[in-house]
Amino acid sequence: MRVFTEPIKKGVVLGGLTTAFFLGQFVSPILSQPLSSVVGLDVTYRLAGGLMVAMGAIALALGWRWQ
Repeated sequence: MRVFTEPIKKGVVLGGLTTAFFLGQFVSPILSQPLSSVVGLDVTYRLAGGLMVAMGAIALALGWRWQ
């Protein structure tokens, strides 16, 4: 089942997606630099990877639930 955005809301959805993308690029160094200086770069990458896996699992579970 495909879910499409209503034509009247496409601008809002695209604007939200673009905002989230660029906000993530802006905030990422602000958050990761202090963390990597405290715990090291390898631990920072592992934490970021774990966070992405967890967020992906949550998104997948929510997608299955909403079908």
